[in-house]
Amino acid sequence: MATKRTRRATKVKTCEATLPDGSKVRCTVPPSPAVAYDGEPEEVLRDVLRDSFTPTAVAMMANALRVQLNSGVPDASARRQLRYLADLLVAMLGGEKGYLLALEEGGV
Repeated sequence: MATKRTRRATKVKTCEATLPDGSKVRCTVPPSPAVAYDGEPEEVLRDVLRDSFTPTAVAMMANALRVQLNSGVPDASARRQLRYLADLLVAMLGGEKGYLLALEEGGV
């Protein structure tokens, strides 16, 4: 299932600020131009990573996670989460072959 990207309609937000003379004013908070992601959490995570990092950076993150996992992570829950993320990153690169190619291209 493809993930859609949509822009969320935002309300105008305001906040109260106190001036040096003690008087209070309302200030408008500009809306964020960030793109909102819709979809299943894993799909959203993949899209955010794909939109934010180069394949080489993704490979290097997966490598760093794998090195840490091989060094030992005493907390079982953290170990499972790190393994999940490392596997997700490798899968984003097309598997082991793509992962190794991206590492090579990055000089690792």
